[in-house]
Amino acid sequence: MRGRSIAKVVIILMAAVLVFPWLTSAKEQVSAKKKETMGQVLVGKTIHHPPIDSGREAAQSPAAEGPTLVEAPRSDEQSRLQAEKPRSVESVIDTQLLYKRLAAGDRTGGMEDVHIGTAAYAEPEQPTVYLTFDDGPSRWTPDVLDILREEHVPATFFVLGQAAEARADIVHRMVEEGHAIGNHTYNHKYEELYTSFAGFWEQVERTDRILTRLTGQSIRLLRAPGGTYTNFDAFYFYYLERAGYMVHDWTVDSGDSKRIGVPAEEIVRNVKQAKLTHEVNVLLHDSAGHEATVKALPAIIRYYKEQGYRFAVLSERVKPVSFRIGSLKWSRQMSEAEHLAALELTRQLDSMRHQTLVAQAEAATARYAVAAEQQRLQGWIPLREWAASMGASVYWDGPAKTARLQAGSEQLELRTASGTAAWDNNREHKRPEVQVAYRFEQDHLYVKRQDAERLWAMKDTGTFAYQIGGLIE
Repeated sequence: MRGRSIAKVVIILMAAVLVFPWLTSAKEQVSAKKKETMGQVLVGKTIHHPPIDSGREAAQSPAAEGPTLVEAPRSDEQSRLQAEKPRSVESVIDTQLLYKRLAAGDRTGGMEDVHIGTAAYAEPEQPTVYLTFDDGPSRWTPDVLDILREEHVPATFFVLGQAAEARADIVHRMVEEGHAIGNHTYNHKYEELYTSFAGFWEQVERTDRILTRLTGQSIRLLRAPGGTYTNFDAFYFYYLERAGYMVHDWTVDSGDSKRIGVPAEEIVRNVKQAKLTHEVNVLLHDSAGHEATVKALPAIIRYYKEQGYRFAVLSERVKPVSFRIGSLKWSRQMSEAEHLAALELTRQLDSMRHQTLVAQAEAATARYAVAAEQQRLQGWIPLREWAASMGASVYWDGPAKTARLQAGSEQLELRTASGTAAWDNNREHKRPEVQVAYRFEQDHLYVKRQDAERLWAMKDTGTFAYQIGGLIE
C-alpha cells in the first residue's frame, strides 16, 4: 500500500515537470498575441512614457515606465528613406495611451522632439520681424507686393486655396519675389473647420494640392483661420504637426480685421503699442476690404527699421509661436475610432510627402551637377561655391534681386537686376560700382570666373584694376 502511494507521488511529480513548461509557454504566446493585436500606430520616437498623472512619481522598474516600444519592420527602400529623413526613428506605441494623453490636453501626446525640423530651430542674431498676411490673394495683394519690393522686405503669405486658384498669377509673383507661402485652409469657413478635425483636414489637404501645383513646393507653413486659441485642441495640434505642418499664430495683432473699416492710423498705432521682442510675428491681412492695411504698411516697415529690426520670412528654421489651448468655442468630441482614422491619414501624408521630397532633392542635385559642369566649361562658376572657396558667405535678397557676399567686415552687393556690383563703401575713398554679367541656371546664380577674381582684388586694393564691363559713373 505504501509502495503504491510512493508511485502515485512520483507520477504526479513527473507530470508537473513535463506539463508546467508547456503551460507557461502557451500563456506567454497568448500574452504576446494580445499585445500584437492591440491598437498600435507608427509615431516618431522610441521612448518610455511616464504616467499621465505627472504629479505622481513613476516606479523605477521598466514595466512602470509605460509600454516597451519596438521598432517597426521596414523594407530596404523604407529603411533608406527613413535614414535620410530628418526625424526620429519610427516606433510602435499603444494608441489608447496616446488618445488618453491628447484627451487630457497634452498636445505632444507625451512625446518630445517628434516633428521634422524641431532640432533645426535657430534664433536669429539680430532682432527680426516676420510680416505675415492672411486671407489673400486679392485685388490688394499686388499693391502689398509693390511696397515690399520697394522697401526690399520679404514677407509670408498665408493664402486661401480658393483665392489662390482664382489668382494664380499673384501666387507665382509671391514666389518669384522671394516671399514665403503658407496654408490658410481653403475657404476660411469656421463651421466647416472646427466642428470636426476631418473637415479641417479636408480643407488643408485641398489647399496643399493647389499650392504644390502652383509653386512646385511642398508647403509646410500653416495658420489656422482665427488662430488656434479656442479653435484647436490637443488632437488638432498633434495630427497636423505629425503630418509635417508647422502651425504659426502671431505675437503682434495689427487689428486690421477687428471690424470693417479700421483706419490706417489705428493699424499703425496698434503695431507701435505692441511689445517689442527679439522675434516679432505681425498679423496683417491682404484680403478684400483691407485697403487701409496697404496704406499702413510703409509706416509699419519704417517703424521696425527705426527700431533696428531686420525682416525675414517664416521657414523651417523659425520656431513656431502658438497660443495655449483654451476652452473650445465649438461643440465637438473625438472618438477613439476617429482618432485612429486621423492618425492613419496623417501618417500616409507624412510618408508620401517625405518620399516626394527625397525624389525631388535627388533630381535637383543631379540637374545642378550637370548644369554646373556645363557652365564651368564656358567660364562660369556658381557664386556660392566660389564664395565658400574664399572663406565668404552669401545670402540672397529676393525682393531686391541682390546677392550679398559677406567677407569678414566687408560686403559685396551683386545686383542682378541692374547687372552691377559694388563693395560696401566703408572706406575713406569711394569704391566704384561696376558692371558684371550674371546668369541663372537651375535656381543658382553664376558669375564669370575672371569677373569674380577681379572683384575680389578690388576688395583688397579699393580700386578696380581690371575692366569687367566698365565703371559706372
